Amino acid sequence: MLRDVVYVTEWYVSCYDLSRTPRPENAQVIEILPQLKAQYADYLRPNIVSVKFGQTKDKCYLEIATAELVAGYLQDETIRRTDLGFITDSGQDDLFFKPIASTTENARKFVSEFDEISIINCTDLFTHDAATAIYEYWNEHGSTPSGK
Repeated sequence: MLRDVVYVTEWYVSCYDLSRTPRPENAQVIEILPQLKAQYADYLRPNIVSVKFGQTKDKCYLEIATAELVAGYLQDETIRRTDLGFITDSGQDDLFFKPIASTTENARKFVSEFDEISIINCTDLFTHDAATAIYEYWNEHGSTPSGK
Protein backbone atom coordinates (compact mmCIF):
# COMPACT_ATOMS: atom_id res chain seq x y z
CA MET A 1 0.00 0.00 0.00
CA LEU A 2 2.80 2.40 0.86
CA ARG A 3 4.42 1.72 -2.52
CA ASP A 4 1.13 2.75 -4.21
CA VAL A 5 1.06 5.99 -2.23
CA VAL A 6 4.64 6.77 -3.31
CA TYR A 7 3.77 5.98 -6.93
CA VAL A 8 0.72 8.26 -6.91
CA THR A 9 2.70 11.02 -5.18
CA GLU A 10 5.53 10.83 -7.71
CA TRP A 11 3.01 10.88 -10.57
CA TYR A 12 1.27 13.92 -9.08
CA VAL A 13 4.52 15.86 -8.63
CA SER A 14 5.64 15.08 -12.16
CA CYS A 15 2.31 16.24 -13.63
CA TYR A 16 1.21 19.09 -11.40
CA ASP A 17 4.21 20.51 -9.56
CA LEU A 18 3.75 24.29 -9.48
CA SER A 19 7.47 24.91 -9.48
CA ARG A 20 7.69 23.29 -12.93
CA THR A 21 5.08 25.56 -14.47
CA PRO A 22 6.87 27.66 -17.06
CA ARG A 23 6.92 31.39 -16.52
CA PRO A 24 7.63 34.06 -19.05
CA GLU A 25 11.34 34.29 -19.78
CA ASN A 26 13.33 36.32 -17.22
CA ALA A 27 10.22 36.91 -15.09
CA GLN A 28 10.54 38.06 -11.51
CA VAL A 29 7.71 37.12 -9.14
CA ILE A 30 6.76 38.01 -5.60
CA GLU A 31 4.22 36.06 -3.53
CA ILE A 32 1.61 38.52 -2.20
CA LEU A 33 -1.08 36.17 -0.85
CA PRO A 34 -0.07 36.68 2.81
CA GLN A 35 -0.45 40.47 2.47
CA LEU A 36 -3.78 40.08 0.67
CA LYS A 37 -5.03 37.68 3.37
CA ALA A 38 -4.06 40.21 6.03
CA GLN A 39 -6.17 42.91 4.34
CA TYR A 40 -8.96 40.95 2.66
CA ALA A 41 -9.28 37.61 4.48
CA ASP A 42 -13.09 37.70 4.40
CA TYR A 43 -13.22 38.53 0.68
CA LEU A 44 -10.73 36.16 -0.97
CA ARG A 45 -11.91 33.03 -2.75
CA PRO A 46 -11.11 30.11 -0.43
CA ASN A 47 -9.61 27.95 -3.20
CA ILE A 48 -6.75 30.39 -3.86
CA VAL A 49 -3.42 28.87 -2.81
CA SER A 50 -1.04 31.46 -4.28
CA VAL A 51 -1.10 35.00 -5.65
CA LYS A 52 2.07 36.29 -7.22
CA PHE A 53 2.86 39.62 -8.78
CA GLY A 54 5.16 39.03 -11.70
CA GLN A 55 6.86 41.08 -14.32
CA THR A 56 9.22 40.91 -17.23
CA LYS A 57 11.07 43.73 -18.93
CA ASP A 58 7.94 44.67 -20.87
CA LYS A 59 4.87 43.60 -18.87
CA CYS A 60 3.41 43.14 -15.41
CA TYR A 61 1.01 40.32 -14.57
CA LEU A 62 -0.89 38.70 -11.72
CA GLU A 63 -0.54 34.94 -11.29
CA ILE A 64 -3.32 33.26 -9.31
CA ALA A 65 -3.10 29.57 -8.40
CA THR A 66 -6.25 27.78 -7.28
CA ALA A 67 -6.78 24.25 -6.01
CA GLU A 68 -9.86 22.07 -6.43
CA LEU A 69 -10.48 18.69 -4.84
CA VAL A 70 -11.18 15.93 -7.33
CA ALA A 71 -12.84 12.71 -6.16
CA GLY A 72 -12.51 13.94 -2.58
CA TYR A 73 -8.75 13.53 -2.25
CA LEU A 74 -6.81 14.46 -5.39
CA GLN A 75 -6.12 18.13 -5.82
CA ASP A 76 -6.02 19.78 -9.24
CA GLU A 77 -4.22 23.10 -9.31
CA THR A 78 -4.77 25.75 -11.93
CA ILE A 79 -2.56 28.75 -12.57
CA ARG A 80 -3.97 31.76 -14.37
CA ARG A 81 -1.86 34.72 -15.41
CA THR A 82 -3.53 38.05 -16.15
CA ASP A 83 -1.61 40.76 -17.99
CA LEU A 84 -2.08 44.02 -16.03
CA GLY A 85 -1.21 46.25 -18.99
CA PHE A 86 -4.83 47.41 -19.31
CA ILE A 87 -4.69 49.27 -15.98
CA THR A 88 -3.87 52.95 -16.35
CA ASP A 89 -3.09 55.62 -13.78
CA SER A 90 -6.00 58.01 -13.15
CA GLY A 91 -7.58 57.50 -16.57
CA GLN A 92 -4.43 58.59 -18.39
CA ASP A 93 -2.50 56.56 -20.92
CA ASP A 94 0.17 56.03 -18.27
CA LEU A 95 0.42 52.43 -17.00
CA PHE A 96 -0.38 51.97 -13.31
CA PHE A 97 2.10 49.08 -13.05
CA LYS A 98 5.25 50.09 -14.89
CA PRO A 99 7.62 47.35 -16.07
CA ILE A 100 10.52 49.78 -15.61
CA ALA A 101 9.77 49.95 -11.87
CA SER A 102 11.01 47.20 -9.58
CA THR A 103 8.86 44.13 -9.01
CA THR A 104 8.85 44.96 -5.32
CA GLU A 105 7.47 48.45 -5.95
CA ASN A 106 4.77 47.21 -8.31
CA ALA A 107 3.74 44.44 -5.88
CA ARG A 108 3.57 47.03 -3.09
CA LYS A 109 1.34 49.24 -5.27
CA PHE A 110 -0.99 46.31 -5.93
CA VAL A 111 -1.34 45.47 -2.24
CA SER A 112 -1.32 49.01 -0.81
CA GLU A 113 -2.78 51.32 -3.46
CA PHE A 114 -5.38 49.14 -5.14
CA ASP A 115 -8.72 49.35 -3.33
CA GLU A 116 -11.43 46.71 -3.24
CA ILE A 117 -13.27 48.17 -6.26
CA SER A 118 -10.08 48.10 -8.34
CA ILE A 119 -9.40 44.50 -7.33
CA ILE A 120 -12.96 43.47 -8.25
CA ASN A 121 -12.79 45.23 -11.62
CA CYS A 122 -9.35 43.88 -12.56
CA THR A 123 -9.10 40.40 -11.00
CA ASP A 124 -11.17 37.48 -9.78
CA LEU A 125 -9.60 37.33 -6.31
CA PHE A 126 -12.82 37.97 -4.37
CA THR A 127 -15.89 35.77 -4.01
CA HIS A 128 -19.09 36.84 -5.77
CA ASP A 129 -20.77 37.52 -2.41
CA ALA A 130 -17.88 39.70 -1.25
CA ALA A 131 -17.86 41.67 -4.51
CA THR A 132 -21.61 42.26 -4.26
CA ALA A 133 -21.34 43.44 -0.63
CA ILE A 134 -18.45 45.77 -1.49
CA TYR A 135 -20.38 47.32 -4.38
CA GLU A 136 -23.44 47.80 -2.15
CA TYR A 137 -21.26 49.49 0.47
CA TRP A 138 -19.70 51.68 -2.23
CA ASN A 139 -23.11 52.74 -3.55
CA GLU A 140 -24.36 53.57 -0.07
CA HIS A 141 -21.27 55.27 1.41
CA GLY A 142 -19.25 56.46 -1.60
CA SER A 143 -16.15 54.66 -0.40
CA THR A 144 -14.89 51.13 0.06
CA PRO A 145 -15.24 49.28 3.38
CA SER A 146 -11.51 49.80 3.99
CA GLY A 147 -11.92 53.56 3.50
CA LYS A 148 -9.66 53.73 0.45
